[in-house]
Amino acid sequence: MVRVKQVFSLSGHAAAIYFLCEGTRRGTVISGGADKFIAQWNLEDGTQDKFFAKLPSPIFSMLNLPEAQQLWIGTANGNIHVIDTKSNREIHTFSFHKAQVFCIEQSPKNGLVYTCAGDGTLALFDNEKLTNLEFIKVSQQKLRSINFLQNNILIAEGGGNSLLFDAASSSVVTTFKSDSFATNCHLFSQQGSLLVSGGRDAHLRIWDIADNFKLLKKIPAHNFAIYRLLCLKTDKLFATASRDKTIKLWDAEFRPLLRINHEQFKGHTHSVNALYWNEELNLLVSAGDDHRIMAWKLGFD
Repeated sequence: MVRVKQVFSLSGHAAAIYFLCEGTRRGTVISGGADKFIAQWNLEDGTQDKFFAKLPSPIFSMLNLPEAQQLWIGTANGNIHVIDTKSNREIHTFSFHKAQVFCIEQSPKNGLVYTCAGDGTLALFDNEKLTNLEFIKVSQQKLRSINFLQNNILIAEGGGNSLLFDAASSSVVTTFKSDSFATNCHLFSQQGSLLVSGGRDAHLRIWDIADNFKLLKKIPAHNFAIYRLLCLKTDKLFATASRDKTIKLWDAEFRPLLRINHEQFKGHTHSVNALYWNEELNLLVSAGDDHRIMAWKLGFD
């Protein structure tokens, strides 16, 4: 059984919040969204940290690289801004994408940074040299998220597909339909043997990776689009965030455990767009269209 208690609810942003990521210091989280500001928050007490920045365009994605002391920020106009987190100054801007940068991820294999955007393009960067290595048109549809699977890149596509992209050959090797309308996010489960997908039709789909992404289960999970999938407690628990204003917690067998809503838990009043998990503090952090950041303490019986 899972118990949840709201620790704090913050209203520091003036517009919708689209993304949360690891902070520059232990026990912090960074938020960004439509008001073009990034802010850092102390998860111990909910206070705002001194680290902040103002961007020229709404913020859709972020990636903190602690060892490089860099924060990568993807914006609505397609630009990627790189901030030195020690000096709190911008050190580079990339202008390759022509639409929202929905995802920024670093490959665990080669350490390179990958970005994808609403114009259907995928870009590859060397963060040490701050150079673009490749820029590829992958689809006519929006590219919403990136995950890494061995030597391949798994991409969630706005046309409802999931694309397995071979980085070596710069080509799509496998495509499968993973949502009726638009696929937004992916999550690996059970030590990487299963793939979970979520999207606009509000269903979770469970796929067998070894069996050429065979569909194992389709679950009606939310009332509206699923925007985020997040693993908690090292594969024993995961969370979903939805446009239906709720967060749901699921066990490892994809059974629903708890629905965090406004009526019962004083949760979000509008779409939930972002999730972040702090293992040390046992805190699930959420943010959304209501301009609020909420921290949830989880307990287990």
